[in-house]
Amino acid sequence: HAVPPAWAPVVSSVLFSAPAIASRVADLASSLTDGYAGKNPALLCILSGSAIFTADLSRALPFEHTLHYARASSYVGTASSGTIRLSGVEGAELAGRHVLVVEDIVDTGRTLAALAPALATVGAASVEVVTLLDKVDVAKVAGVPPVRYVAFACPNAFVVGYGMDISGRLRHLPFVGIYRQ
Repeated sequence: HAVPPAWAPVVSSVLFSAPAIASRVADLASSLTDGYAGKNPALLCILSGSAIFTADLSRALPFEHTLHYARASSYVGTASSGTIRLSGVEGAELAGRHVLVVEDIVDTGRTLAALAPALATVGAASVEVVTLLDKVDVAKVAGVPPVRYVAFACPNAFVVGYGMDISGRLRHLPFVGIYRQ
Protein backbone atom coordinates (compact mmCIF):
# COMPACT_ATOMS: atom_id res chain seq x y z
CA HIS A 1 0.00 0.00 0.00
CA ALA A 2 1.27 3.43 -0.90
CA VAL A 3 1.96 5.91 1.88
CA PRO A 4 -0.27 8.98 1.50
CA PRO A 5 1.99 11.86 0.40
CA ALA A 6 1.26 13.93 3.52
CA TRP A 7 2.72 11.17 5.69
CA ALA A 8 5.68 10.10 3.51
CA PRO A 9 8.19 12.16 5.54
CA VAL A 10 7.39 10.18 8.71
CA VAL A 11 6.01 6.83 7.48
CA SER A 12 8.17 4.62 5.26
CA SER A 13 5.47 2.09 4.35
CA VAL A 14 1.87 1.13 5.11
CA LEU A 15 1.67 -2.32 6.68
CA PHE A 16 -2.09 -2.53 7.19
CA SER A 17 -4.61 -0.29 5.42
CA ALA A 18 -7.80 1.04 6.98
CA PRO A 19 -9.97 -1.43 4.98
CA ALA A 20 -7.74 -4.36 5.99
CA ILE A 21 -7.97 -3.32 9.64
CA ALA A 22 -11.77 -3.00 9.45
CA SER A 23 -12.02 -6.47 7.93
CA ARG A 24 -9.86 -8.05 10.64
CA VAL A 25 -11.79 -6.25 13.42
CA ALA A 26 -14.98 -7.82 12.03
CA ASP A 27 -13.26 -11.24 11.94
CA LEU A 28 -12.13 -10.86 15.56
CA ALA A 29 -15.63 -9.83 16.64
CA SER A 30 -16.99 -12.98 15.04
CA SER A 31 -14.39 -15.15 16.79
CA LEU A 32 -15.08 -13.49 20.14
CA THR A 33 -18.81 -14.03 19.71
CA ASP A 34 -18.24 -17.80 19.65
CA GLY A 35 -16.52 -17.72 23.04
CA TYR A 36 -18.08 -14.80 24.88
CA ALA A 37 -21.68 -14.22 23.78
CA GLY A 38 -23.90 -14.41 26.85
CA LYS A 39 -20.97 -14.01 29.28
CA ASN A 40 -20.96 -10.18 29.44
CA PRO A 41 -17.16 -9.94 29.34
CA ALA A 42 -15.20 -6.89 30.42
CA LEU A 43 -13.10 -5.36 27.67
CA LEU A 44 -10.04 -3.83 29.31
CA CYS A 45 -8.62 -1.18 27.01
CA ILE A 46 -4.93 -0.53 27.57
CA LEU A 47 -4.55 3.22 27.12
CA SER A 48 -3.65 5.08 25.12
CA GLY A 49 -2.54 2.86 22.26
CA SER A 50 -5.52 0.52 22.07
CA ALA A 51 -8.26 3.16 22.42
CA ILE A 52 -9.11 3.30 18.71
CA PHE A 53 -8.95 -0.49 18.31
CA THR A 54 -11.08 -0.99 21.43
CA ALA A 55 -13.74 1.44 20.20
CA ASP A 56 -13.96 -0.25 16.80
CA LEU A 57 -13.95 -3.75 18.31
CA SER A 58 -16.60 -2.83 20.90
CA ARG A 59 -18.94 -1.49 18.23
CA ALA A 60 -18.46 -4.68 16.17
CA LEU A 61 -19.36 -7.05 19.03
CA PRO A 62 -22.98 -8.22 18.78
CA PHE A 63 -23.28 -9.07 22.48
CA GLU A 64 -23.35 -7.25 25.80
CA HIS A 65 -20.01 -6.31 27.32
CA THR A 66 -18.59 -3.53 29.45
CA LEU A 67 -15.63 -1.25 28.84
CA HIS A 68 -12.87 -0.58 31.33
CA TYR A 69 -9.62 1.32 31.00
CA ALA A 70 -6.11 0.83 32.36
CA ARG A 71 -2.89 2.62 31.56
CA ALA A 72 0.38 0.82 31.03
CA SER A 73 3.43 2.65 29.82
CA SER A 74 6.99 1.59 29.09
CA TYR A 75 8.01 3.57 26.00
CA VAL A 76 10.06 6.73 25.83
CA GLY A 77 10.22 7.76 22.18
CA THR A 78 10.96 4.63 20.13
CA ALA A 79 12.64 2.70 22.95
CA SER A 80 11.07 0.59 25.67
CA SER A 81 12.33 1.48 29.11
CA GLY A 82 11.72 -2.10 30.23
CA THR A 83 9.82 -0.82 33.28
CA ILE A 84 6.03 -1.01 33.18
CA ARG A 85 3.99 1.67 34.89
CA LEU A 86 0.47 0.29 35.44
CA SER A 87 -2.62 2.11 36.70
CA GLY A 88 -6.39 1.75 36.60
CA VAL A 89 -6.71 -2.00 37.17
CA GLU A 90 -7.24 -1.74 40.90
CA GLY A 91 -10.35 0.43 40.53
CA ALA A 92 -11.97 -1.52 37.72
CA GLU A 93 -14.96 -3.70 38.48
CA LEU A 94 -13.40 -6.92 37.22
CA ALA A 95 -13.89 -9.36 40.12
CA GLY A 96 -15.53 -12.54 38.85
CA ARG A 97 -15.56 -11.23 35.27
CA HIS A 98 -14.20 -12.73 32.07
CA VAL A 99 -11.66 -10.10 31.06
CA LEU A 100 -10.58 -9.51 27.48
CA VAL A 101 -7.46 -7.36 27.56
CA VAL A 102 -7.45 -5.26 24.39
CA GLU A 103 -3.93 -4.35 23.28
CA ASP A 104 -2.67 -2.40 20.30
CA ILE A 105 0.53 -4.43 19.98
CA VAL A 106 2.21 -7.34 21.76
CA ASP A 107 5.96 -6.89 21.55
CA THR A 108 7.95 -8.55 24.35
CA GLY A 109 4.78 -9.10 26.39
CA ARG A 110 6.13 -7.13 29.38
CA THR A 111 2.90 -5.12 29.68
CA LEU A 112 0.77 -8.26 29.70
CA ALA A 113 3.11 -10.03 32.12
CA ALA A 114 2.74 -7.06 34.52
CA LEU A 115 -1.02 -6.94 34.02
CA ALA A 116 -1.74 -10.65 34.63
CA PRO A 117 -0.94 -10.65 38.38
CA ALA A 118 -2.89 -7.40 38.85
CA LEU A 119 -5.96 -8.99 37.25
CA ALA A 120 -5.51 -12.11 39.39
CA THR A 121 -5.38 -9.89 42.48
CA VAL A 122 -8.70 -8.23 41.65
CA GLY A 123 -10.25 -11.67 41.06
CA ALA A 124 -10.88 -11.84 37.32
CA ALA A 125 -12.61 -15.13 36.43
CA SER A 126 -10.51 -15.49 33.27
CA VAL A 127 -8.09 -13.38 31.25
CA GLU A 128 -7.47 -13.52 27.52
CA VAL A 129 -5.82 -11.09 25.17
CA VAL A 130 -7.10 -9.51 21.96
CA THR A 131 -4.43 -7.61 20.06
CA LEU A 132 -4.32 -5.72 16.81
CA LEU A 133 -0.65 -6.61 16.24
CA ASP A 134 1.68 -9.34 17.48
CA LYS A 135 5.39 -9.07 16.86
CA VAL A 136 5.71 -12.83 16.45
CA ASP A 137 9.48 -12.75 15.86
CA VAL A 138 10.15 -11.04 19.20
CA ALA A 139 10.84 -13.29 22.20
CA LYS A 140 8.16 -12.97 24.88
CA VAL A 141 8.92 -12.66 28.59
CA ALA A 142 7.61 -15.20 31.11
CA GLY A 143 4.12 -14.77 32.52
CA VAL A 144 2.36 -13.55 29.37
CA PRO A 145 -1.32 -14.62 29.37
CA PRO A 146 -2.64 -16.37 26.25
CA VAL A 147 -2.68 -14.15 23.15
CA ARG A 148 -5.43 -16.04 21.37
CA TYR A 149 -6.99 -13.30 19.27
CA VAL A 150 -4.59 -11.56 16.88
CA ALA A 151 -5.58 -9.36 13.96
CA PHE A 152 -2.14 -9.24 12.30
CA ALA A 153 1.36 -10.61 12.75
CA CYS A 154 3.72 -7.65 12.65
CA PRO A 155 7.38 -7.36 11.70
CA ASN A 156 9.85 -6.21 14.33
CA ALA A 157 9.68 -2.54 13.38
CA PHE A 158 8.49 0.61 15.13
CA VAL A 159 4.91 1.14 13.94
CA VAL A 160 2.55 4.10 14.15
CA GLY A 161 -1.09 4.80 13.38
CA TYR A 162 -4.45 3.38 14.41
CA GLY A 163 -3.68 4.28 18.02
CA MET A 164 0.08 3.68 18.10
CA ASP A 165 2.28 6.71 18.41
CA ILE A 166 5.75 8.19 18.54
CA SER A 167 5.90 10.50 21.56
CA GLY A 168 2.17 11.24 21.25
CA ARG A 169 2.26 11.86 17.49
CA LEU A 170 0.69 9.94 14.56
CA ARG A 171 -1.79 8.02 16.73
CA HIS A 172 -4.66 9.33 14.56
CA LEU A 173 -3.52 7.78 11.26
CA PRO A 174 -6.22 5.46 9.85
CA PHE A 175 -3.63 2.83 8.87
CA VAL A 176 -0.65 1.13 10.53
CA GLY A 177 2.69 2.06 9.05
CA ILE A 178 6.38 1.75 9.73
CA TYR A 179 7.80 4.88 11.32
CA ARG A 180 10.56 6.51 9.26
CA GLN A 181 13.41 7.02 11.75
